[in-house]
Amino acid sequence: MATDSSKKTIFAAMGSNLAIAIIAVVLARESKGLLVGESAAPQTIANIRSLSKTEPGVQEVIRVLTM
Repeated sequence: MATDSSKKTIFAAMGSNLAIAIIAVVLARESKGLLVGESAAPQTIANIRSLSKTEPGVQEVIRVLTM
């Protein structure tokens, strides 16, 4: 039969593992955003497009790629 202190140890270990798992998920999400990159906001893309069209050598802006 498990003693009271061994039950506390088991629950403490489970709590620690849960906390580590949550932290791992959060870090994975943040790392993905940094590695893959995130696209610019629509207003920023519109600003890039309009600014690019003012350049003398630019005839047309087909697609703006951001990361």
